[in-house]
Amino acid sequence: MSKYWKFLFWVSVSLFPICLPLTPGFGGIEAEFIYFKPSMPQGTYFVISNGQELNNDLTFYPGFRVGLSCCLPSCESQFSATYTYLNASQQRNVFGNNLKVDLLTVPIFTDTDFQVYSGSAGSNVKTLYQRLDLIFSMPLICNCCLDTFVEGGLELDAMRSQEVYTFIKTSGVSSTGNASVNFNNYLVGPVGGLKFNYLLPEFCSIYKSKICFVGYAGGGLLSTYVSAAQGASQNTRTQLSATAESLWSTSLALHTQLGIKIVKQFLPRVCADLEIGYEYSDYFLNIQGTLQYGLQGLYVGGNIYF
Repeated sequence: MSKYWKFLFWVSVSLFPICLPLTPGFGGIEAEFIYFKPSMPQGTYFVISNGQELNNDLTFYPGFRVGLSCCLPSCESQFSATYTYLNASQQRNVFGNNLKVDLLTVPIFTDTDFQVYSGSAGSNVKTLYQRLDLIFSMPLICNCCLDTFVEGGLELDAMRSQEVYTFIKTSGVSSTGNASVNFNNYLVGPVGGLKFNYLLPEFCSIYKSKICFVGYAGGGLLSTYVSAAQGASQNTRTQLSATAESLWSTSLALHTQLGIKIVKQFLPRVCADLEIGYEYSDYFLNIQGTLQYGLQGLYVGGNIYF
């Protein structure tokens, strides 16, 4: 072996030691705190004030993710089940003398009293997101510093969103208008992706703990059941009440995740880790992409493997 190759081999062994197994035993327990910002499929614009469209976009809200994992007999592959929960709601009120209902988002409310009026407009937005993942993971490439896993399984989602609008006219003859839009989406289907753990050199360790960069990219085509309802009224008199017919469609789900993980081994068969990162999830609720539900935000969590 030439001196050049001997030198490269010495550098690789010195800087990138053998990785610590991240699942040393039978299985593990996962718990995460998430701080996500949802985006609504129908948008949140509801009123035009002095020619400017105003919305009620949701900000970041807390939620959680919990999971269990189990190593298969070879202990090279793993099965995991995780559940994610997020519940968010937000209220916004606008007051002015030159208000107009935004008919692009609230097309069901067409009463002429609220085309240009003085008073107020209110929007109350709510969304509930629940997701269950049943995933099988197996190693694809494992060398001294980079572990790559291929994952596949089943994803089940329940997404509920509601927007309630209130328009109050105080000029001239006072009047009150109400409108609401509701979406319920249930998705199920196969998903797959790639996950990696990149172990940093030994001199980057903290208190004899391993530090890894971690990431995931994947997605799937999900069978989707959608039901939508909308209605409007003025002064307690129903102006329009319509429920869209429920239908089945196909949705595209995309998930990405990038973070950093600290791994500490306590016993020969027990280790724990702490992970922090950022995550994106997008759902195109029909294959044409005309409706989109999204989530993004920070996650912080830990695992105990035994």
